[in-house]
Amino acid sequence: MILSEFQAIGTAHSPGDQTIFLPKERILFAGDLIEERMFPIVPFYPPTITKSDIDVTRWAQALASLEKMDPSIVVPGHGSLGQGEIARSVREYFAVVQASVSKMVEGADIETLISKLKPQLLATYSTWEHDRFIDPAIRYFAQAG
Repeated sequence: MILSEFQAIGTAHSPGDQTIFLPKERILFAGDLIEERMFPIVPFYPPTITKSDIDVTRWAQALASLEKMDPSIVVPGHGSLGQGEIARSVREYFAVVQASVSKMVEGADIETLISKLKPQLLATYSTWEHDRFIDPAIRYFAQAG
């Protein structure tokens, strides 16, 4: 009988991301891969934390895998307990930011991107907290180009 499943994700939110899933109870401990009701902490702060320290593409893939587990309870790294939809909301946020940056990146400096995109993201995710994490996400995707 499997009591828990440990999964090493590797570099996503940070090097060494990992999850624990209790299949019988369908409880997922996701750590900082999932934050509930807040902008995901994309820890992109060059030169201290660089693109090689995080991988948002892998992070989004991990979230999709976690959704497929169909957990009844998700224990996020930050925020309240939730269900699988909180993984989906974080993954969808990344897709929105990446698509928005891709549309605007040509010829625009990062500060201009932030000043144009941040109000849109704040309006779209008006119930989320900690908007200081929007800027690093935009910077990350702008440099991922």
